[in-house]
Amino acid sequence: HSAPQQLLIAANDRLTVVNTSALEKPRLPLSLEINHIRVFNYEVPWENISEKDTLIRFSNQTQLMQPKVFSRFDNGIPNAISLHPKNNTLDIEFSAIEPEHPEHIEYSYRVIGMFDTWSKPFTRNHIQLTQIPHGTYTVEIKCRRPSEAWSNPQILDITIRTPYWKTTSFITFLCI
Repeated sequence: HSAPQQLLIAANDRLTVVNTSALEKPRLPLSLEINHIRVFNYEVPWENISEKDTLIRFSNQTQLMQPKVFSRFDNGIPNAISLHPKNNTLDIEFSAIEPEHPEHIEYSYRVIGMFDTWSKPFTRNHIQLTQIPHGTYTVEIKCRRPSEAWSNPQILDITIRTPYWKTTSFITFLCI
C-alpha cells in the first residue's frame, strides 16, 4: 500500500518508489493582456473609434477630443494612440491568466520617454498615468509569478499631441 504522493514502479528485480510531490509540474509562461484604457476614469469605446471621430462626450462634460487609433491588439484595445493634450490622464487595466493563484501575480511597468526604469513589483492590475506632458511615450507592462522570470512586456505607444500654442507654426504666426 503506498501513500497518495508516491508512485510504485515494479521491475523483475526491484521496486522503485517515486515521490510524486517532488516532481515539479511544467508551468506555462504567463502572458499579459491590456483589458481597458480609460481617459479621466471614463470607459472609451476604442473598438468603435474611426478616423472620422473628432469628439466623444462623457456624462460630466468631459470630452475625448480627436482620438486617433493607429493599431489594435486582438481584443480591440488600441496599442498605439494619439490624444489631444487635454486628454492626458489614463487608467490602464491589464491581466495575466493564472488559474491557480491570480492574486499572487506581480506586475511591473515603465514609461519610456518619462521614466525608463521598471517600477517595483506590485499586485494590483492597473496603473494610472496623470498629467502626461505632450510627447511620445512607450508604456511597457510585464508580469510574473513570484520568484519566476518576467513575461515579455505588453507595449502601448501613446502620443500626447503638442498644444497648438506651443507649435512652431503658431509661434511663427504670432511673430508675423
